[in-house]
Amino acid sequence: MHTTTLSLLLVSAMALGTPVPRGEDKPWSTIQTHLGYCLDVTDGVYRDGTSVQFWACANGNPNQDWTGNRHGAYYVKAPSGKIFCLDSTNSPIIGMSPTINSNCDIDNPAPRFTWTDTDNGLKSSVGNFCLVSTDPVGLSREPPQLAPCQ
Repeated sequence: MHTTTLSLLLVSAMALGTPVPRGEDKPWSTIQTHLGYCLDVTDGVYRDGTSVQFWACANGNPNQDWTGNRHGAYYVKAPSGKIFCLDSTNSPIIGMSPTINSNCDIDNPAPRFTWTDTDNGLKSSVGNFCLVSTDPVGLSREPPQLAPCQ
Protein backbone atom coordinates (compact mmCIF):
# COMPACT_ATOMS: atom_id res chain seq x y z
CA MET A 1 0.00 0.00 0.00
CA HIS A 2 1.36 3.41 -1.01
CA THR A 3 0.61 6.34 1.30
CA THR A 4 1.10 10.03 0.73
CA THR A 5 1.37 12.57 3.52
CA LEU A 6 -1.12 15.29 2.75
CA SER A 7 -0.31 18.91 2.86
CA LEU A 8 -3.59 20.22 4.21
CA LEU A 9 -4.60 23.82 3.84
CA LEU A 10 -7.15 25.43 6.11
CA VAL A 11 -9.20 27.68 3.89
CA SER A 12 -11.64 30.33 4.97
CA ALA A 13 -15.07 29.76 3.51
CA MET A 14 -15.34 33.50 3.04
CA ALA A 15 -12.13 33.80 1.03
CA LEU A 16 -11.49 30.47 -0.63
CA GLY A 17 -7.80 30.06 -1.26
CA THR A 18 -6.63 32.23 1.66
CA PRO A 19 -4.80 30.26 4.38
CA VAL A 20 -6.27 30.63 7.87
CA PRO A 21 -3.82 31.76 10.60
CA ARG A 22 -2.65 29.11 13.06
CA GLY A 23 -3.12 29.42 16.80
CA GLU A 24 -6.44 31.28 16.78
CA ASP A 25 -10.07 30.37 16.46
CA LYS A 26 -10.75 29.87 12.78
CA PRO A 27 -14.00 30.73 11.03
CA TRP A 28 -16.02 28.00 9.36
CA SER A 29 -13.54 26.69 6.85
CA THR A 30 -12.64 23.76 4.69
CA ILE A 31 -9.70 21.45 5.27
CA GLN A 32 -8.33 21.09 1.77
CA THR A 33 -5.64 18.80 0.37
CA HIS A 34 -2.95 19.91 -2.04
CA LEU A 35 -5.01 18.07 -4.69
CA GLY A 36 -8.03 20.30 -4.11
CA TYR A 37 -10.17 17.78 -2.22
CA CYS A 38 -11.80 18.64 1.10
CA LEU A 39 -12.20 16.73 4.35
CA ASP A 40 -15.83 15.62 4.31
CA VAL A 41 -18.25 13.79 6.63
CA THR A 42 -18.90 10.58 4.66
CA ASP A 43 -22.35 10.59 3.05
CA GLY A 44 -23.45 13.40 5.41
CA VAL A 45 -24.03 10.86 8.19
CA TYR A 46 -23.60 12.70 11.49
CA ARG A 47 -23.23 9.85 13.98
CA ASP A 48 -20.45 9.03 16.39
CA GLY A 49 -17.93 6.82 14.61
CA THR A 50 -18.70 7.97 11.06
CA SER A 51 -15.51 8.03 9.00
CA VAL A 52 -14.33 11.13 7.22
CA GLN A 53 -13.26 11.11 3.57
CA PHE A 54 -11.69 13.41 1.01
CA TRP A 55 -14.27 14.58 -1.51
CA ALA A 56 -14.53 17.21 -4.21
CA CYS A 57 -14.81 20.60 -2.55
CA ALA A 58 -18.22 22.23 -2.84
CA ASN A 59 -18.83 25.76 -1.59
CA GLY A 60 -21.47 25.74 1.14
CA ASN A 61 -21.36 21.94 1.68
CA PRO A 62 -22.05 21.53 5.43
CA ASN A 63 -20.20 18.19 5.39
CA GLN A 64 -17.01 20.18 4.68
CA ASP A 65 -17.52 23.18 6.99
CA TRP A 66 -14.90 22.61 9.69
CA THR A 67 -13.80 24.92 12.47
CA GLY A 68 -10.48 24.73 14.24
CA ASN A 69 -10.20 26.54 17.55
CA ARG A 70 -7.34 27.81 19.71
CA HIS A 71 -7.61 24.66 21.85
CA GLY A 72 -6.75 22.42 18.88
CA ALA A 73 -10.20 20.95 18.29
CA TYR A 74 -11.37 20.60 14.68
CA TYR A 75 -15.11 20.18 14.46
CA VAL A 76 -18.06 20.23 12.10
CA LYS A 77 -21.64 21.20 12.89
CA ALA A 78 -24.45 18.85 11.83
CA PRO A 79 -27.57 20.37 10.22
CA SER A 80 -29.26 19.78 13.61
CA GLY A 81 -26.68 22.08 15.24
CA LYS A 82 -24.91 19.25 17.09
CA ILE A 83 -21.09 19.53 17.17
CA PHE A 84 -18.87 16.61 16.05
CA CYS A 85 -15.08 16.65 16.55
CA LEU A 86 -12.46 15.03 14.36
CA ASP A 87 -11.41 12.00 16.44
CA SER A 88 -8.13 10.08 16.35
CA THR A 89 -9.17 7.86 19.34
CA ASN A 90 -7.10 7.40 22.51
CA SER A 91 -5.04 4.62 20.94
CA PRO A 92 -4.50 5.40 17.26
CA ILE A 93 -2.79 2.80 15.09
CA ILE A 94 -1.25 3.01 11.66
CA GLY A 95 -3.91 2.74 8.97
CA MET A 96 -6.79 3.79 11.22
CA SER A 97 -9.27 6.22 9.68
CA PRO A 98 -10.26 9.24 11.77
CA THR A 99 -13.95 9.54 12.58
CA ILE A 100 -16.31 12.16 14.00
CA ASN A 101 -17.50 12.09 17.60
CA SER A 102 -19.98 14.30 19.45
CA ASN A 103 -18.62 13.38 22.88
CA CYS A 104 -16.11 16.21 22.91
CA ASP A 105 -15.76 19.50 24.75
CA ILE A 106 -14.47 21.99 22.18
CA ASP A 107 -13.35 24.41 24.91
CA ASN A 108 -11.39 21.76 26.82
CA PRO A 109 -10.85 18.93 24.34
CA ALA A 110 -9.25 15.63 25.30
CA PRO A 111 -6.02 14.88 23.38
CA ARG A 112 -7.84 12.47 21.03
CA PHE A 113 -9.80 15.46 19.70
CA THR A 114 -6.88 17.86 19.29
CA TRP A 115 -4.81 18.40 16.18
CA THR A 116 -1.92 20.65 15.23
CA ASP A 117 -1.90 22.43 11.89
CA THR A 118 1.65 21.80 10.63
CA ASP A 119 3.39 22.46 7.33
CA ASN A 120 2.87 18.74 6.58
CA GLY A 121 -0.84 18.73 7.41
CA LEU A 122 -2.90 17.89 10.47
CA LYS A 123 -1.05 16.02 13.22
CA SER A 124 -2.92 14.25 16.00
CA SER A 125 -1.99 15.13 19.58
CA VAL A 126 -1.97 11.41 20.39
CA GLY A 127 1.29 9.91 19.15
CA ASN A 128 3.15 11.01 16.04
CA PHE A 129 0.30 10.49 13.57
CA CYS A 130 -0.69 12.64 10.58
CA LEU A 131 -3.56 12.36 8.12
CA VAL A 132 -2.42 10.57 4.96
CA SER A 133 -4.07 9.33 1.79
CA THR A 134 -3.69 5.90 0.21
CA ASP A 135 -4.73 7.49 -3.07
CA PRO A 136 -1.99 9.90 -4.18
CA VAL A 137 -4.07 10.99 -7.18
CA GLY A 138 -7.16 11.70 -5.10
CA LEU A 139 -9.68 10.06 -7.40
CA SER A 140 -11.35 7.72 -4.93
CA ARG A 141 -13.40 8.05 -1.77
CA GLU A 142 -10.75 6.29 0.28
CA PRO A 143 -10.84 7.72 3.78
CA PRO A 144 -7.74 9.45 5.10
CA GLN A 145 -5.69 7.29 7.40
CA LEU A 146 -3.33 7.88 10.29
CA ALA A 147 0.34 7.22 9.60
CA PRO A 148 3.60 8.28 11.25
CA CYS A 149 4.34 11.92 10.49
CA GLN A 150 7.37 12.46 8.29
